[in-house]
Amino acid sequence: MFRIFLLIAVLALAVSPALADGVDFNFGVVLGDLGASRTFTDGSFTVGVAGFNGVLADHLFAKNEGPTEFGLGIIDGTDREISDNHWVQLNLTPIIARNPTTLSISLNSIQGPDFYNIWGSNTAGVLGTLLASNQTAANFNLLPFAGQFNYFSITAPGESVLIDDLDVSTVSTTEPGTLVLLVAGLFGIAYFGKKFALSHKSIVSESR
Repeated sequence: MFRIFLLIAVLALAVSPALADGVDFNFGVVLGDLGASRTFTDGSFTVGVAGFNGVLADHLFAKNEGPTEFGLGIIDGTDREISDNHWVQLNLTPIIARNPTTLSISLNSIQGPDFYNIWGSNTAGVLGTLLASNQTAANFNLLPFAGQFNYFSITAPGESVLIDDLDVSTVSTTEPGTLVLLVAGLFGIAYFGKKFALSHKSIVSESR
């Protein structure tokens, strides 16, 4: 009986579909001065964001001035965007700890000579290692660097840009585990129910 239960439990775990869990952080929902740092939460996901002017903290600023001019920048930057020495750092430590399968950042206000650089670090407030330079694409995939760095920063030495959103998805294994427990419970009930029935039948037979 135990071998049958074990086999079915293993099969249930193997064939159960993994559930995808993900969010799309939109940094332009709350507009205006957001302070020097802010934690964004969506469901069970959180990401910390901080603004800098060189090595000094500077206030984040979220704006919406049209279809190509919305997102997160720096209050003292050009057009209140990421520019020159004004940069933004994202703390993705809690997200990376969940082994994401998707991790990409979207940029906005990329026009004409605008471009941005991506940096990776394991220290808050430090740019660290230059991962990509002279980027003009609207999206940048951070996933290949997730195992190396927890902090990612955006600078814009050429004109100015905004951070639009952060796309995150993970694979949840909670549901398959729950299914295994359910199978175990059902077999437990069936097994002990059968034993009880046989025992009760034996007692009745002896009483006769």
